[in-house]
Amino acid sequence: MGSARPPAGDVLRALQAEPDVTKACLYTTDGKPLAKYVRDGKVSDFAPPRVQSQVAEDRVQYLAYYDPLTGLPNRTLLQDRLANALASARRRKDKVALLFLDLDKFKDVNDSLGHSFGDLLLQEVADRLKRRSRDLDTVARLGGDEFLIVLTGVKDVADIAVTAERVVKSMTAGLAIRGHSLNVSCSLGISVFLNMVPTAKR
Repeated sequence: MGSARPPAGDVLRALQAEPDVTKACLYTTDGKPLAKYVRDGKVSDFAPPRVQSQVAEDRVQYLAYYDPLTGLPNRTLLQDRLANALASARRRKDKVALLFLDLDKFKDVNDSLGHSFGDLLLQEVADRLKRRSRDLDTVARLGGDEFLIVLTGVKDVADIAVTAERVVKSMTAGLAIRGHSLNVSCSLGISVFLNMVPTAKR
């Protein structure tokens, strides 16, 4: 599904390749990498230049495919995942369904409680959508308060309705952010690819 943290493997390998480095680990704060390593028995938080460069490269690569706020796949990665899902469905004679979701009155939340609060709400929504989805499905953020779920390997159209109902219920369950209790509702649209011919439902 994706993570709000950038890939760390290359950064750790770069640190471990540094002369006299005996131990290396990587922490992240608000999605930003922080290198910590031990050289000559001393702990340092300052990463060597080539490690800093690797961190920057990883971050650029990460932002090319993931939404920085929610850690969900962005439109670019979504298009790739969807193409793969459709190709797989053709081979296996499966169905693919798209669930389009947007939050109701999200602008009112931003206007009354501020954009930083709205960002926290979007992060909570993203987490709920990921928890209600299977590992083989893709949950992506299209932008603003719009999300899309790609359901793959669908055998029975009735299963799509069950999933959609589960998603809506997860959105309407009350949540608390910064001491504010919210009841969120959403609009959901469904597009089903039957034998690669899309049919829309609302």
